[in-house]
Amino acid sequence: MKQGRFLVLGIGPAQVDLLEYLQGVFEVHACSNVAEGPGLLLCDRFSLIDITDINALHAYCLLHAIDYVYSVGSDLAMPSVAMVSEQMSLPCFVSPETAWLCNSKRLFREKTSATRAHVEFAVLTHADDPVQLPVPLIVKPVDSQGQRGITVVHRAEHLPGAFHVARSHSRSGAVIAEAFLQGDEISVSAYLRDGNLEFFMVSDRISWPDYDGGFIHKHIVPSTISMTAHGKVRRLVQEVATLLGILNGPAYFQIKVVAGKPRLIEVTPRLDGCHLWRLLSWAAGVDLLDLTLKHLTRQPYVLPNALPMDATWVLEFFCEAPGRAFRRKEHPVHRNAVHSCYYYEDGQIVRVINGYKEKCGYQIYRV
Repeated sequence: MKQGRFLVLGIGPAQVDLLEYLQGVFEVHACSNVAEGPGLLLCDRFSLIDITDINALHAYCLLHAIDYVYSVGSDLAMPSVAMVSEQMSLPCFVSPETAWLCNSKRLFREKTSATRAHVEFAVLTHADDPVQLPVPLIVKPVDSQGQRGITVVHRAEHLPGAFHVARSHSRSGAVIAEAFLQGDEISVSAYLRDGNLEFFMVSDRISWPDYDGGFIHKHIVPSTISMTAHGKVRRLVQEVATLLGILNGPAYFQIKVVAGKPRLIEVTPRLDGCHLWRLLSWAAGVDLLDLTLKHLTRQPYVLPNALPMDATWVLEFFCEAPGRAFRRKEHPVHRNAVHSCYYYEDGQIVRVINGYKEKCGYQIYRV
């Protein structure tokens, strides 16, 4: 007998892990504004619904007596998850207020401006708005995800062009400019219960060197940051999670370590969109996806201690320029790979997401 009806917001590659986990255990429903994505064939019922349309999602949940609403790797989905779950008294890790704080780069920057890891910023509504920040700047929409609409501005006269690019990817039409930080970029996978940081793992985040917008190429564990920096990052994660109201469930942090000090890039109350749970499962013996779903569905769970790592583990993305026909032979699997996945079949055209380097699959290997 299945354990209930579960609605997943989205059917893209990030949702595949969740949909595969749920198969055979729950009656799996999924929705998206397009009937396109690798998760389409992994659900029992699919509906064309915009995942940001709260009223439509609420009506769907009522009609089908949905027991759980969730999503993996999607900033757009988290306010919807929180709001619909609250409206229907369904289990949820964070409040709508927390979900909106993390979804809006402006609200996030305002809320964290008093922390030790704040980043200077300015919100722009017009291309000619004065910006009292020195270049280089990183210009982005206040409410997008997946590196969409991001430009690094090295000369002030290029700011209007960057503004228009960012605004074209913003639902609200607002743009944020932030100080561009030079330093080592890391990711933090965290898990909290009743406000306590129960799991914390740092990975090095390696971007493609030909692009300065932070387009991801690899995640590597264990991280190479110093133990002193590691301690500072852990304290920051606990502080910011408490400040934002992330008291239960998974959280994902992007941070830059500048001269040994952590600075906040982004925080979100969800599992990441890079399959890091799978990397950590192999490298440290901790399955954050399983933990998240057991916690959400009110099943007993025990968080195991992370195993000591006696090797370096890598999660590497197969990436390609958008508009090209994908060829698997151009992206061979590493000889030490323990897991690999392609998002495209041979000959399929790579879809435009960030417009530069699109994720087409990934592999996990030990070196």
